[in-house]
Amino acid sequence: MFARIPLALLSLLFPTELLEYRVLFSYTIKDIYLYLGGVLYYILLTYYTGTTLGKKLMNLRVVAETGEKLTLFNVIYRETIGRFLCSFFWGIGYIMAGIDGQKRGLHDMICGTRVIYEKRVKVTVVNSGVPQGSYGMPHHPMQNPAVQAESEQRQSVEKVDREVCRQMQGDRMDEKIEERQEVKETEDEKRRF
Repeated sequence: MFARIPLALLSLLFPTELLEYRVLFSYTIKDIYLYLGGVLYYILLTYYTGTTLGKKLMNLRVVAETGEKLTLFNVIYRETIGRFLCSFFWGIGYIMAGIDGQKRGLHDMICGTRVIYEKRVKVTVVNSGVPQGSYGMPHHPMQNPAVQAESEQRQSVEKVDREVCRQMQGDRMDEKIEERQEVKETEDEKRRF
């Protein structure tokens, strides 16, 4: 976009035959201009800001491995030769970023750079844990009446079991209290004699 708008203005000023004139092999002035415009976009934005518009949207930044400011030579080398080598064999240099433990592409390895997250973003969980049905209403799956009756019966049995356990624990507690009282009484009798 940044290279095409000035190109459109140039085409208004100069005849189109001049822009279509083959200069280098089969490349025209227009091709060379578009290449240089694209390369300058990446070089200048990466050198001055550490990001391009796409990296800024994705919250990414290019930094030197040493933590120092990027040098112009490293940026030019990364954005021209490094990108050419990355795309040489079906993009194998970019695929290397998925394989490398530090997530560096071939152009990052060659130039001593890496791409990092610019700033951490705090993530908040919106879901309350209740599965949502349509229109945001809680989802209550329909149960088979037999399964529902079995579930209710199981809950009532569990309730009775809990009550029995409480009674047994209460009886045990009463027994322990009685035992302690008997022990105290026997100790008191021993002391009297």
